[in-house]
Amino acid sequence: QNSTVEEIFISPNPFRVFNNESLSIWNLLIGSTVQIITLNGIVLKTFQLNENINRIDRWNGYCDNGSYISSGVYLVVSSHPEDGSRLGKLAVIK
Repeated sequence: QNSTVEEIFISPNPFRVFNNESLSIWNLLIGSTVQIITLNGIVLKTFQLNENINRIDRWNGYCDNGSYISSGVYLVVSSHPEDGSRLGKLAVIK
């Protein structure tokens, strides 16, 4: 198993909610769970990638609770049951 954590790529970063149409996240493993998390560990958005998907395209900034993500810095964490984790940082401007 790989002991290094690979970087997740995010564009645009910073993501300007309402100015940018959508956010893309890639360099993910097929079958991963991807979460956008606050710096204190609160999960705001979860994506489950199926067997044909290795990226997230056109995320509009809506969290799982139905509201837009707030301005701030967030962690984007991808976890895969067999191939470990990947990590990225996301800045959001509202």
